[in-house]
Amino acid sequence: NSDGPQEDVPGEYVTETMDCRMWIDELNKFKDRHVQSWVDAPYWDDNRTYRGGSALMGYAYGSIMYGKSTMVNSYVKSGRPRIPHDNVTNYLKNSGIERVVVGHQPIGDSPIIMKNQHVEYIMGDTSYSDATATDNRGSAASEILIEGESLERNYTTITGKLSDNRLINVSLSNSWYQDKDIMVGKSTRDGWWVKAKINGSDLYVLSRAEGFTVHYKDVAATDLVKML
Repeated sequence: NSDGPQEDVPGEYVTETMDCRMWIDELNKFKDRHVQSWVDAPYWDDNRTYRGGSALMGYAYGSIMYGKSTMVNSYVKSGRPRIPHDNVTNYLKNSGIERVVVGHQPIGDSPIIMKNQHVEYIMGDTSYSDATATDNRGSAASEILIEGESLERNYTTITGKLSDNRLINVSLSNSWYQDKDIMVGKSTRDGWWVKAKINGSDLYVLSRAEGFTVHYKDVAATDLVKML
């Protein structure tokens, strides 16, 4: 950290009794301070001992942060989603948070949803949807919408197009909207994740990753129930 005196990055001393929104507020203040320090001094000084924004740049490197960075961490390990521990979910729930939406890291040609005790974890990175396409994305594109009557009472809708050009459309059930889909976001007993529902049909798209390779299969709703 070359932004002056040593500064603790918010999050190091988070306790179970601290409201998560307090931590988020402090983390955003940390970001604002060091974005401004970069604006004030974007280049190295003559001695190459100081450059504005260094702390924030360092925060983007997992090794520097001992793997504790909201910028580069993800819920994926070896290509496979990892649902957060119950302690994390309980902490979020106690802070009034029922949904976490992240971009990093790539997880196929549509967003993946994980549910744990009514908390949704959504990964929306589809930058490697189609390895055969020149841009690694191809025709795949998805939209994640948060809809509802207020910031507290809402639900997630995911629409889009898969790499094979089929359309998906699903709204997720939660404690406020129990009439929505209950399948997407679950995993089967043999390790497949229910990712999406094909528009206008009873077919669900399941995925399972091995490293950087993602496998897909379609399963009818009646058969899917037996797999969960």
